Amino acid sequence: MPQAFADGITPEVNAAVENGSRLGPLDFGPLSPGDRKAGVDALAAWHQAATRSAQVRSNTYVLKPALRLAGIGYRQEVDPGLPVASPLRRWIDLRDVTLIGDVRLPAFGTQADGRLRLAWWRPPASPS
Repeated sequence: MPQAFADGITPEVNAAVENGSRLGPLDFGPLSPGDRKAGVDALAAWHQAATRSAQVRSNTYVLKPALRLAGIGYRQEVDPGLPVASPLRRWIDLRDVTLIGDVRLPAFGTQADGRLRLAWWRPPASPS
């Protein structure tokens, strides 16, 4: 998978998912139109989080499509009020969490009691 996304989430990646075509070792053909749409939405959300960090820090639900693709659904985002030591970090509590698919770790499933805390962090830009 890393070789398919070597240049990050590009328009070519989105087009392959949207059209159900192949990209390197990945074949999006077997996906239903609904799954392809969910994939494109998730990739767009992930790309937005990576390239527009200020928006992620100030807006809510930016990562919702990407987390849903990862098997995490939720109804509410809450600022937990934790101190933030860097403008590159944001803490988010997810409430009314539902997991999609098999739960592999109890701390992210039955023991989570419908809540998860997400730490969003973006590394600083490297000096040119």
